[in-house]
Amino acid sequence: MGENLIPVLIDENNNKIYGDLSKQGNLTLNFGGGKNNIVFFAGSSSGNFKIFFGGYNGFPVSNSLVFIGENVTLFGGDLNIFSDCVFYIGRNSNMGNSYFWLSDCKNFIMGDNSMMSWELWFRSTDQHMIYDNNTHQRINQGKSIFIGDHVWGGYASSFMKGMQAYSGSIIGNRSVVTARKFYSNTINAGNPCKELRKEAFWTQDVPDASDKFSLKNFDKYEKDDFKFSFEKDKFLNPALLDERLNALDTAKQKLEFVYDYIYNNTYKNRFALFEDSDISTCTLYKDESKASFKSLKFENVFVKTLPHQASLNTQKPVGAVQKVKEQLSYKLGQAMILNSKSLGQILKMPFILYRVEKEHKFKEKIKKANEELNLLPKPLKLDEYADFNEALKIKEHLSYKLGQSLIKSLNNKY
Repeated sequence: MGENLIPVLIDENNNKIYGDLSKQGNLTLNFGGGKNNIVFFAGSSSGNFKIFFGGYNGFPVSNSLVFIGENVTLFGGDLNIFSDCVFYIGRNSNMGNSYFWLSDCKNFIMGDNSMMSWELWFRSTDQHMIYDNNTHQRINQGKSIFIGDHVWGGYASSFMKGMQAYSGSIIGNRSVVTARKFYSNTINAGNPCKELRKEAFWTQDVPDASDKFSLKNFDKYEKDDFKFSFEKDKFLNPALLDERLNALDTAKQKLEFVYDYIYNNTYKNRFALFEDSDISTCTLYKDESKASFKSLKFENVFVKTLPHQASLNTQKPVGAVQKVKEQLSYKLGQAMILNSKSLGQILKMPFILYRVEKEHKFKEKIKKANEELNLLPKPLKLDEYADFNEALKIKEHLSYKLGQSLIKSLNNKY
């Protein structure tokens, strides 16, 4: 490979993978029978993320783009992407075991240094079409999802079509985030999610490893690194980004636009917005000092079939802990612990446990069907993962043992 050349794998359907696959950690790709789609790796990534063009059913997909910035961590989960969509994650962002359903020709954009927790759901459209009785016109069009820089998404939250979380915002645990704007440096939570506090910022420091003496070091944070401000000339209006992306026809055109206007733009306040900000005359800012996409040099390699498993790493993958947490025993035990803090929760527990079991069986059914259709790689045994020992420790947790005991008692007819 020539010096400074970006490798590009191209299959017979003109699907393309840009970037060094050996730097991508256990990332699974499946283009199905689609054509003219692109996956672009700006650098290295890690995790056990799965990307399905056409979703689980393998619908033929065309002209969609997946862009993964450098140093991105995707701990499990999957992306189901359909035709004429863009999925973009900026540099140094990460998320755990999250699920995306991107269709209706809409886009998902998440900026740099954002941190999404575990078990998150993102969906750009409703499952089925809805029409007006009188006009017969569709009334539930899809909408793009936008998340700015340094945004914190809480555990088990759902991000619905049309939501916009601007730089520095916080979304609390188990929130249902509907189609509205969540402004910079605000705290938001609830179902539906709403603003709880203004003028707050967060850092990626965690209190877990601190004792009562070292915690005092975190009582005050003197820097202004994570305080954002609105700057009209540099602001990248999501509505304008969406408009430009939807006007482009091919994945290559979308890649060039995303690279030049979003990836190349590292300005701190590019996605900062507040309730009183005037964006009526905003235009899209482009950093002309950065090398454009057209100036990049590529080395094309034509192959009949692109690799199903994008990672060429020989090291053992990480995933045993997550595999144990996906078992019904752990899920039931977690639900029992979380819902045993009041009499009201205890009375509702049978219904909660029934729902947990039902959702688990549904996911397992889909997973089994995908494995039979070879849409998923052959599952590894627990001891084939690098974090096998950590997974064994999870099995000793109260959550797992409670769930195990419940299943055993339900299976015992006596």
